[in-house]
Amino acid sequence: SSVTGLLHTSMFRFTPVRLSLSAMSPLVLGLLAGVVNFGILLFNVGLTKWEPIAALDPNVFSHHGQLMILVWGLAFAAAGISDDGSSRIWFAFAVEKAMYVFAWLSWMSTHDALALLRASPQDLSILATLFMSIYGPVDLVFFLAFLRQGLVAKDGSKRKKR
Repeated sequence: SSVTGLLHTSMFRFTPVRLSLSAMSPLVLGLLAGVVNFGILLFNVGLTKWEPIAALDPNVFSHHGQLMILVWGLAFAAAGISDDGSSRIWFAFAVEKAMYVFAWLSWMSTHDALALLRASPQDLSILATLFMSIYGPVDLVFFLAFLRQGLVAKDGSKRKKR
């Protein structure tokens, strides 16, 4: 699978760059996943507006749940930085992302995100609704990337000794 986007600018001209999950190193994957998880701080305004997200799904996104997203982000980055070649951690991360995808599917099956987006900002934070609308597909991409990394990673018992 690959994602195509406009990622590189050169002299006011955008050049399309193709990112492939199979070409992503553990370092890039871990750091990218960490940065994306820290993106929740944009939606909850640096944890100062965590309540609107929590109101939409209190079981998953309580204040503690939103803090744990940051902790997972640190874990993703640490795994990428200190990759020892083991597949186990990437499979664990894939399971974590699968849980969030299932939570998102469950939420989407009982909520009309478009209606919530149209609601008055006084009734519901638009940032919270945007977050709830996009986190599932984003986590699905990382689920696939983590699963792929787990499949291509070497078994930790066969790693080189330093």
